[in-house]
Amino acid sequence: MPLAGKLGGPLEGTEFQPKEQNNGKTLAHARFKQLLTEIGISFLESNELGSPTGCAWTEAGSLDTYGHDQGAKLAWRVEEELSCLQQRITELLQAGWTKVVVGGLNLGGSIEPIYNAVSIIELAANKGAQTILMPVSSRKQLFELPDELATKVTVVYYADAKDALLKALSE
Repeated sequence: MPLAGKLGGPLEGTEFQPKEQNNGKTLAHARFKQLLTEIGISFLESNELGSPTGCAWTEAGSLDTYGHDQGAKLAWRVEEELSCLQQRITELLQAGWTKVVVGGLNLGGSIEPIYNAVSIIELAANKGAQTILMPVSSRKQLFELPDELATKVTVVYYADAKDALLKALSE
């Protein structure tokens, strides 16, 4: 069963708190990592590169924490956080990963928009990525993708977190 099928919880209020469906407990980070392992997905800490032949989840930066702590002041940190994300993607591609899924996939299954799709594809292609999974909402930005890059990588679109996972596992 995909991870999204094991989670639930109310979406109202100011804080989204995913819960495990089988016991109603709030999903803690340690339990999230355990659930990933149970479905065959490695959790890579920020200093780990893992096995490029497998499937892994990693996180980069502190955007979520900063958003909760600093509110509107978060805008001052966007460039710093994008740089952190770029560095993490570069490290993984240099370690041999050839497939990158980008986007703010949250545990509830929704996705955040990507505002720099062309830059992400340029970076990934230059580092050897062959396939990039992106939210379908970023599709219109790719009209500006240079022809040279469009022939180097395959962009696969996903509609939600479940779709992203299924396509990542099947590509």
